[in-house]
Amino acid sequence: MGDNAAQKTGSAKNMTGETKNINFCPMEVVVTGCYDGDGYLPAGPFKFPDIKTSVGVSDLSTFKSTGKFTCQVPGYYHIVTTIISTDNYARIDIMKNSNTIHWQYGTGYTDFAYWKPGTAAVALELKTNDNVWIKLASTYHISESCLTIFKIN
Repeated sequence: MGDNAAQKTGSAKNMTGETKNINFCPMEVVVTGCYDGDGYLPAGPFKFPDIKTSVGVSDLSTFKSTGKFTCQVPGYYHIVTTIISTDNYARIDIMKNSNTIHWQYGTGYTDFAYWKPGTAAVALELKTNDNVWIKLASTYHISESCLTIFKIN
């Protein structure tokens, strides 16, 4: 089935009243994986083995074991991750294949917070077999963290 075979065309009015043709893609792709542990994780791919939601992802075993989401349905995707760490300035990178697309630090040291949250989000165009994953820049003490990826169109 080609890319266009999975799409339906509709129309919508924009704010100025113009009617525009838009494509709807019924191929839903959503996955949320979490790390529910509490411990030191090494630098490199962050694995999210506890799957909370999965629709349209056929290779969950690879995602769970490597932490890498492999695109099977091309399109635009929203990627968001949240981490909790005891380390000051824990850095997470959102990776597309082997390239850092965006990086974010945890909120850093405060006198009042033992756990430091960090969140990063991007929208990316993914092609078939592109990989998206979260990279830990160093060894960090991590707890209760998640990654959600969903297809926008």
